[in-house]
Amino acid sequence: MLIIIIIAFVFTIGGSPGIGHSQVSSKKQIFYGINLNNQEQVQKLFRNANISSILNTGQSITNKQMAENLALTRPPLLFLAKKLEIIHPNEFELTEYIKTRPLFKNAEGDFDPQKYKEFINQVKKDANLSEHLVREVLTEDEQMDKVSNLLGGPGYALPFESQFLSSRQKTIWSVDVASLDVQELSTNLNVSDEKLEEHYANNKLNFTTPPTVEIAYALFPTEKFLSQVPSPSDDELKEFQQTDFKDEEKDKTFEEIKPKILAAYKKNQAERLAAESANNLQIELHTNNVPYNSEEFKNLLKKYNLTLTHIPPFPVKSTPKGTPVPQQLLREASKLNINNYYSDVATSDKGAFMLFFKAEHPPTVPPFEEIKKDLMDHFVAQESHKLLESKAKILDKTLASAVKADKSFKKVAKEEGLKVTSFDKFKLLEAPSGLDKTIIPDIQKLSKGAVSSPIIRDDRIYFVYVRDKEIPTPSESDSDSQALFKQLDVFTSMARSYSITNELIAKGLADSEK
Repeated sequence: MLIIIIIAFVFTIGGSPGIGHSQVSSKKQIFYGINLNNQEQVQKLFRNANISSILNTGQSITNKQMAENLALTRPPLLFLAKKLEIIHPNEFELTEYIKTRPLFKNAEGDFDPQKYKEFINQVKKDANLSEHLVREVLTEDEQMDKVSNLLGGPGYALPFESQFLSSRQKTIWSVDVASLDVQELSTNLNVSDEKLEEHYANNKLNFTTPPTVEIAYALFPTEKFLSQVPSPSDDELKEFQQTDFKDEEKDKTFEEIKPKILAAYKKNQAERLAAESANNLQIELHTNNVPYNSEEFKNLLKKYNLTLTHIPPFPVKSTPKGTPVPQQLLREASKLNINNYYSDVATSDKGAFMLFFKAEHPPTVPPFEEIKKDLMDHFVAQESHKLLESKAKILDKTLASAVKADKSFKKVAKEEGLKVTSFDKFKLLEAPSGLDKTIIPDIQKLSKGAVSSPIIRDDRIYFVYVRDKEIPTPSESDSDSQALFKQLDVFTSMARSYSITNELIAKGLADSEK
């Protein structure tokens, strides 16, 4: 857990509206002080969100959506902290805050100095981390927590709410669950070609391939610009070392690691020159209003010594795989057309990239013979579900009548061809294995002796009969009711804070795009 790997969140950049455009984009997109078109700023935002996640959960973020949500939460809360003049924590306050971080707690929930010491030792060994960086994130988190608490305000709950929840959680259930799968129905359908052709005509939308786009990309490779980088002075190298160089060997002198610094400096400058060259091409295309695929366009490609690399057609709403082009730039492909045929510039360690439109293809319906097997599968599935729904209506009446007549639910259900499983004396929060968790919300609505209406889940129908339901009546002073009351109090405060924060994010993104 303590071996920390800071994920290079390249896969997350560009997932939310406006996030992660080129470092050299011509348009700024300011989101509470962060330029979402500046790749360096966005990567720092995701990096800090990831460090925060490690401190709070012990794990790096691996889910793309969660990474975006956590990253976008930080700028508005820190913006409010500044507006509300919430000052940075002093040494004592920061120390006390560190003690509250889940990463440093033991099994009993108390601060463990040894865990903190091990963490700091790992930080010192990690080239991607530093104590200064961790301190910066902790300071930001402390301020964000204060703002969140202010936004949430006091919680609010009534005693009867906690008693009701306590009662629901402690209720003991005993149920019989009868089920029937669509596969268990007879679906030996004899489908003629005429019937299948009619199904094809009525369901073309289900088999229509999405519109696709063809693009090409131009690469301004970093290595081609290395020779253009002038030799720096030692002072320039030392300044670069302080600002941009990742010093993996902190115990060595400048002279000892000078070759590494020089190589990193030249690569950095070459990347800048590549981006500048790409930006110059973009400016020429725009200023001279160069027509798509014209001789003037082809001459510009020769001037910049560029060869376009073709990318095979791909669906408009997706991005192609297996290309060196940064994902955030590929997401712009759907915006390209014959009139707006070139993209912004984006950079990576390979150099600077631009996209160029080639062609777009409308949705198409494959010929009947080409998809005949898929048509048959679709037809059989559709008819089977109709049969399942029809069977559900019949079973609903049969089982309800049987229970009303005091007949055995289990016996009648089995006679009708359903599989029946009994579950005895369990709480819904501790549902036994074998019980489909998706039907629990339907179960908790039932009273003792009741049978449910048909519950359809994908390819299966369920009927639930409640044999017994033991409902406790906890008092207001009951320890569990008291604990739930406190939880509800905290929950309502957090819900209010989350709601306001989400509104701030939505407004900030909308404003940033104007």
